[in-house]
Amino acid sequence: MRKHTEIKEIYFPARLYLKEKDKERLVPAFPPVIREKRLDIYFKLLEQIKKYGADKVYLSDLGLAEKALKLGFKLIGAVDANVFNSYSAEAFNGFGFERVTLSPELNLAQLGKIKSEIPLEVIGYGRIALMKTANCPLRGKGYCGKNSAEAVLSDRKGENLGLVCDCEDCTAYILNSQPVFMADKMSELSGKADFVNLMFTTETAKECEKVIDLFKSQSEADFSFTRGHFYKAVK
Repeated sequence: MRKHTEIKEIYFPARLYLKEKDKERLVPAFPPVIREKRLDIYFKLLEQIKKYGADKVYLSDLGLAEKALKLGFKLIGAVDANVFNSYSAEAFNGFGFERVTLSPELNLAQLGKIKSEIPLEVIGYGRIALMKTANCPLRGKGYCGKNSAEAVLSDRKGENLGLVCDCEDCTAYILNSQPVFMADKMSELSGKADFVNLMFTTETAKECEKVIDLFKSQSEADFSFTRGHFYKAVK
């Protein structure tokens, strides 16, 4: 991991990439769930993005990755690639990925055991998706408007789970009620990963700025958070 915190790249929704004027540091990011019937749509989007000068993409779908390689893209493995050990990291290296994001279910001890010839990335901040479903809770209640939407679900303990709907692909993502936060524990990630991913989903612009500043100063948070699996054992 680099000693000096800096923003190297910004993973940006691929469908919005073409409309964004300032593309500096933007890396088109593709959805983790791509249905076969929509694969051709994303193949064409890859071709369009290439014409606009993008040279790398963030994704986990191997069918899409194969097409991206043929077009000359560099590949970054997304968090949904489920890279869990040295063998899976090497498999993505062999496929042609130049960097991979490790599974958020790994603890610090397991992270330290992963050996890879390509750089590794970990989620240092973000609301991890607990579930991805085509059975959209909003659509079931008659609220589907075919536009990206955000809502909240409450569990039996009264925790509010974020609900982000990708209405173009008709997929809903149910997010953890609290974000993973490791800004004040960056020293413990040192030597275990080369990059730290700050994954923003439902945050406001001000909240994003605050989190980025906390990571730059490696400071403690003044909001509720979780350490995720970093200090747990995988069961």
